Amino acid sequence: MTTFAHPFRFIQVRQQAVAPEKLLTDLKLLWFSSSSSSSVSSELHRQFFTMHKTALPVALFILVTLCAPSFAAHAYKNHTFSNHRSYARCVDLPVLNSSLHWNYNRSSYALDMAFQHVGTTYSRWIAWAINPSGKGMIGSQALVAYQGSNNGSMRVYTSPVDSYATTLPEGTLKYRVSRMSATFEKESEMTIFATVHLTSDLVTINQVWQEGPLNGRGDGPSVHATSGDHITSVGTLNLVTGATS
Repeated sequence: MTTFAHPFRFIQVRQQAVAPEKLLTDLKLLWFSSSSSSSVSSELHRQFFTMHKTALPVALFILVTLCAPSFAAHAYKNHTFSNHRSYARCVDLPVLNSSLHWNYNRSSYALDMAFQHVGTTYSRWIAWAINPSGKGMIGSQALVAYQGSNNGSMRVYTSPVDSYATTLPEGTLKYRVSRMSATFEKESEMTIFATVHLTSDLVTINQVWQEGPLNGRGDGPSVHATSGDHITSVGTLNLVTGATS
């Protein structure tokens, strides 16, 4: 057993079997040692990595696994949009670089939401929808947004989807929608904001999200791609628990 000094305590490094929790404790101390004197910190790092080189990957994996959930929860809780709207829940959607933020009122069944897609451009559109009749595209009640080519302002509107070849014309949804707006920021982030007034039977919803190019005139959506992530951007979401599938 080798013992070496740390400014705050002594760390014992076993040259053979070392318990994972011991490795994790020592690894955390190494992290904080960067604020100590350079000579002590350098010696501490050298001896630790020499003694624990075979078990270090395991310790690093444990540290990342334990810390990642808290980091993610912290980011969701404190995320605020430029219009100062904030949301109690958020989920990263599995494809198309998108996320959904929302508040759900269990008394009025109102869904106050923000759908964000990152990595886009001014020449593309985004959409998020609830499908009350199934888990596919047909029947979806969509919110659509894009940046207009005439004056650069954002256009946001509703569109019921009744065809796989739809170009998302404006139309009335099965649910009342209020407080609609949209933003395009940082030259890559497009967000739709809205309050969707649902019914009591829609606690778990079928959601569909999509993005695609504008038409040649730049004044409306063109048909999106029909391969890869564009055909798997569907799922379910429980508005109360946040559970997805």
